[in-house]
Amino acid sequence: MVHASAVPYLEPLSGEPGQLEQAGTRYLSVAEQIREVSRGLADLSNRTESFGRAADALHERTLDVSGAVEDVIPRYETTAHAIKVYAVALADAQAEARAALAVVDDERNQLWSLYTRQDQAEQDVYLAAASGASGNAMDDAHDEVRRAGALVRDREEALDVAVRRFQDAEDAKDEAARRAADAIRPVLDQLNDSFGDKVGAFFAPVGDFLAMVDQWLADVLEQVLQWLSDVVVVVLAFALVVLAFVVYSIPALLGWVTWDQVLDAGIGATMILLKGLAPILVPALWAEVASETPEMRFTGVTVESPTDDPYAQALKDAQDVDLLGGADSTVVRIVRVGTGPDGLPVWRVIPPSTQDWELGSDTGAANDLGSNLTLMLTPDQQAAYERMVLQAMEKAGIGPEDHVMMVGFSQGGILAGKFAADPDLPYNIEAIVVAGAPVDAMDIPSGVSVVSYQHRGDPVHRLDGEAPTAPHDRWVTVETDTWDGPSAPSSSPFFDAGRHDAGKYSTTAQHLSDGSLHDGGYVSGSTQDAFEKIRADQSIFFGDSETYYTYEGSE
Repeated sequence: MVHASAVPYLEPLSGEPGQLEQAGTRYLSVAEQIREVSRGLADLSNRTESFGRAADALHERTLDVSGAVEDVIPRYETTAHAIKVYAVALADAQAEARAALAVVDDERNQLWSLYTRQDQAEQDVYLAAASGASGNAMDDAHDEVRRAGALVRDREEALDVAVRRFQDAEDAKDEAARRAADAIRPVLDQLNDSFGDKVGAFFAPVGDFLAMVDQWLADVLEQVLQWLSDVVVVVLAFALVVLAFVVYSIPALLGWVTWDQVLDAGIGATMILLKGLAPILVPALWAEVASETPEMRFTGVTVESPTDDPYAQALKDAQDVDLLGGADSTVVRIVRVGTGPDGLPVWRVIPPSTQDWELGSDTGAANDLGSNLTLMLTPDQQAAYERMVLQAMEKAGIGPEDHVMMVGFSQGGILAGKFAADPDLPYNIEAIVVAGAPVDAMDIPSGVSVVSYQHRGDPVHRLDGEAPTAPHDRWVTVETDTWDGPSAPSSSPFFDAGRHDAGKYSTTAQHLSDGSLHDGGYVSGSTQDAFEKIRADQSIFFGDSETYYTYEGSE
């Protein structure tokens, strides 16, 4: 038997089976994405005609890389199944441990009272003997000692059983973990350096091939890919872009397609590959999703009476949140515009764009490269950045039926589009205004009005490939050159990262609203008319006196 005082404090078994289950599901999804990339590489290579010796070598090595990529699949499928099995075993062990702990606590509480009763009974025997009590009184005192002792032994036995039950649950958890590790270890050992060797060999003929084309192509791709991700992803993404160029460059040189279409095809191919290469980024993306949500602090309120064009002011607001937070903190501004005709509040929400470009950074602003990649590659997950914006909306008091407009530049625009397309979002997004954001392919319903400003030459809004036709008549995409005087320039730059600038987009918005873009030939009459229609529709989201609430947080 064990005395209650000898039983140490037992804590519930640690672990998050729900998160492990999600991780297992995610790894299965990763495996399927790798499989799709492998198929895409093989298909693209099969459809690539020979354009010379270098291109032929590229064709052969692409098939080799396709096979190497597919060899990675067992790592993720085996890991996924092992994690899922362990998640079930962990949940069972935790439930058993919780039940055992409940008995331990109950038995221990009862024993403290019984120990007191037993001590009192023994004290009564001593006092009875010392006072010369009668035989019957002494018998009664001894009977009470025996009864108290029997109860103590029963309860100590029950306590001992409960402790062993808890220890068995703990052992079951450890054994399940060992089984999962034993299942995963072989596939990790089998995946040796051959994958890296084959991918490296893939690039042997690339230099020869690029020597046959203009150097500007390499420069453009380098800038786009540097914006996208770290070195590993850049290298692999570059491979598929080169393949896309092999396919499309000859038709472009013959005049069958434009170089803009070549760039769109290359960027589209890059994004397809990036989604398939999500496994490489799993640690960084998982860290974004699994991280705690930093607290958003209320830092101030101001009342403004805007005098500028409301759309120009909205994009200045987007620029301001970037300047206020920088790479050190995430700043979100929420504007209370007034009250709608139905009596419900009207709001504008302004999230920041990417300010921290270090992948895997755990400090400073949450609007970083990791959260940006999470938005684009795994939009079904929520990085800390997204959760912080939702937290700020909640703290500002936005209700589920209130009228809400999202305003965003770059990453802020991507989040605006995601919120607008999410039917499960606990807020009523009725309008978005975005600039330099790849939202064209998002499934934003017709109940949301969309104004999307896109500068020609800005590579960022092209990250979803060639823009499709607007899916409904409450969506206007304003594609234009940056403002350069009363008359539009005769030609547009093929690539100009300097046009990805919130301040320049604010200027564009100003000149669209006052009609000078249309008058100068920057935009068509149909674009101007579509904007005017949506501007009237969105007028509820701008007021003569507005209250700005500022929230700030950091990782």
